[in-house]
Amino acid sequence: FPPVQGATPWRVSVNGGRAPRWSRGGRELYYITGDSLIATEVLLGSPIRSGRQVPLFAVDGFVGQYDVRADGEVFIMARDLANASGGEPLIVMDGWLGELRRRASN
Repeated sequence: FPPVQGATPWRVSVNGGRAPRWSRGGRELYYITGDSLIATEVLLGSPIRSGRQVPLFAVDGFVGQYDVRADGEVFIMARDLANASGGEPLIVMDGWLGELRRRASN
């Protein structure tokens, strides 16, 4: 990141990383390194430090952006199935709530 006056940068990973995302609570930072999604605890204080780094899962075939649900338990990611190994296809349905309500009212 570009320098910010008065801010002190802190290193999160010695092996580099990309696509960082903060947890909703601001206590964890997620990022991708190699073919893994990593969670790093953020230890607030003076100075801010990164804690234990935990590999969560492989992101083979990951493309583009991703996001994490507020509870930190579900990640939404796009995968290139033509180049990814294993896994199940994901089907996305637009308007499913309206369809559910329609069927429930019958």
